[in-house]
Amino acid sequence: MQPALHLTSVIDMKNLEEAFEILADRLDRELSLKLINQDHKHTGRLLESIEFEIIKTFNGIALQESHLNYGRAMDQGVPANKVKISAEMINNLTRWVRFRNFKRSKNQTWKSVAFNVAKKMKRVGINPKKTKQGWLTNTLKEQNDFIIKTLTEAAEKDILITIDNMITQTKKAA
Repeated sequence: MQPALHLTSVIDMKNLEEAFEILADRLDRELSLKLINQDHKHTGRLLESIEFEIIKTFNGIALQESHLNYGRAMDQGVPANKVKISAEMINNLTRWVRFRNFKRSKNQTWKSVAFNVAKKMKRVGINPKKTKQGWLTNTLKEQNDFIIKTLTEAAEKDILITIDNMITQTKKAA
C-alpha cells in the first residue's frame, strides 16, 4: 500500500524571531531605565553588563538575559548568612563609600568605613531600600502583559503561515 498523501511542514517562525528581537530591545531598555531610576548607576558596570541572547533550539526559541553577578543582590538583597566578606568586597565598598561620601571620623580611612559597612552587611544582610529593589523582577512583572501579547500575536501569525503552506502543499500534491 502506498501513502496517498505525505505532508511535511517546518513551522514558520519568522514572526516569533522578530518578536523575540522586539522583546530583547524593550526589556533591555526597561531594565536599564529601572536601574537608572533606582540610582544603581555608580560605575555603570551593571547597566553595561545587561545582555540578551536569542537562542534557537531544535524545538523553539529562547530569550536569555544575563548581567553581572551582583545584579541579583541589587534586585532582591542578600540574607546575612550568605554575605561573605572578602578583599574584593572591601575594595568595592571602599570605592562606593568614597563615591557616596559617607561620614567618617577625622583619622578614619575610607577602607575602615568600608569595613564597618561590610560588618553591618554580614550582621543584617544586604537589603536595598524597597524603592531600590526589583530592578529585574519588578520590570519583568510590569512587562509581562506586553511579553505575552507580543509572543501570542507572533505565534498566531506563524501558525497561520504554516497552515497556509500545508494547504498549498496539499493542493500541489493532489
